Amino acid sequence: AQPTTTWTRTTRGDDDALWRRLRILPLAHKVPDGEVDRELRGRLQRDPQVLTAILAWLVEGWRLYRERGLEPAEEVRRATRAYRDAVDRVHAFFSAELVFEPDGFIPNEELRKVLSAWSDAHNEKLEWPEIVKSLKARDCRSTTKRIEVKSPRGWAGVRLRSLAEYTASLFETPEPPHGDAWQPPAEEVHDDA
Repeated sequence: AQPTTTWTRTTRGDDDALWRRLRILPLAHKVPDGEVDRELRGRLQRDPQVLTAILAWLVEGWRLYRERGLEPAEEVRRATRAYRDAVDRVHAFFSAELVFEPDGFIPNEELRKVLSAWSDAHNEKLEWPEIVKSLKARDCRSTTKRIEVKSPRGWAGVRLRSLAEYTASLFETPEPPHGDAWQPPAEEVHDDA
């Protein structure tokens, strides 16, 4: 089930199941007061040509859904990504600093240092238990690994992002819709037309 709402809420959920269901629809266009069509509702409900066009649009939408499934538009994906990065701090940390891959390994000591530096730089307080829970949810395993003469405890299935990967990711990040990062919508008053 996908909840539908006209307001956004802060969520601490970092699991992909939540984010597969959550979509941000950037409704950025506002019709100026002088251009509001006060007869639109009546035409949408009674005009035979409009009703025929709506039915054709619905049938075409159903055909596309059966053919390709329900995929959100790129603008919706960008807005949802920006919202997730704004509210899901664990995801933001993972995206910025880590790469999840089967052969990866990161010692706890290194991960804690990176977490501390990231938290300080972003004025965030991410707790270690939160990180551990999220690593486990991504099928990472707490283990030891022989590195030179040491066998540090750490996490298998994840590694630190290299400087080259980090630098490249700075240039790959898509622009948020309308050039702005996600912001909560301003309080709006709606008039019934």
